[in-house]
Amino acid sequence: MTAAPTISWLTLLSADPELSVTFYRAMFGWRAVPVIARGGYDITAGDKTSIGYFTGLEGEMPDDSGPVPARDGGWVPFFLVTDPAPALAAAPAAVPAGKDAWLAIDNSGARFGVTTLPARLPRARLQVELATTNVNRAAAFYGALIHVTFERVEDDDMDFLAMSDADGTEPLGGIIDVGDLHRSQARPQWVPYFSAVDVDAEAVRALELGALMRIPPADSPLDRYALLADPTGVLFGLSNAEFATRLDQRRFTEHPLPGRP
Repeated sequence: MTAAPTISWLTLLSADPELSVTFYRAMFGWRAVPVIARGGYDITAGDKTSIGYFTGLEGEMPDDSGPVPARDGGWVPFFLVTDPAPALAAAPAAVPAGKDAWLAIDNSGARFGVTTLPARLPRARLQVELATTNVNRAAAFYGALIHVTFERVEDDDMDFLAMSDADGTEPLGGIIDVGDLHRSQARPQWVPYFSAVDVDAEAVRALELGALMRIPPADSPLDRYALLADPTGVLFGLSNAEFATRLDQRRFTEHPLPGRP
């Protein structure tokens, strides 16, 4: 039996959910269905794989007790846990985010979620990277609460810890010093990196759709990647890391580039 993914789904907290839907639908072919009962949108890929939710900033959120304004837009990964109590007790602030799910703020001010619900988002579709003010402190926080493991990446100009599942076999992303992410606008936050066959070409596509480049396509010891801001200002990344080792996995994009699979 395959172990459940550690990342259950993503929630995008957006200042303009309709604009977010328009951008990510054009960028990745994602489909949005309005959620009447709670507002926002249920988001799926073109193959009906669930990604998570887009929602506005007007609902209940953790307060501004940390250094990060709670009402800034951003991505929130919801991690699958058996017992949410330790994470909620350690978080400076937390609120319910639907049935058996909670939105919280970590010890640096970055938002994250925990849930006991079955995972919706399959592995190998994305990785998530935490930009934070203290890499080692964040590793201790998340290692204890969501049962992931970390390994420092050698030969990297940035202070980066690679994050894997509890067995250390499934890459999930990592933790990076927030100053290395984007010095002019960086704040503690989780940033998803979506799998891309051709990072350079898809970064150009994002720019054509209204995104802004934050870190142009570059090589790291683990992948080729790019960091962008969507039209609402929310950061997201592109990475070819998964396709280097998982050629059988489908990419999110439903609009293949010319000459690409």
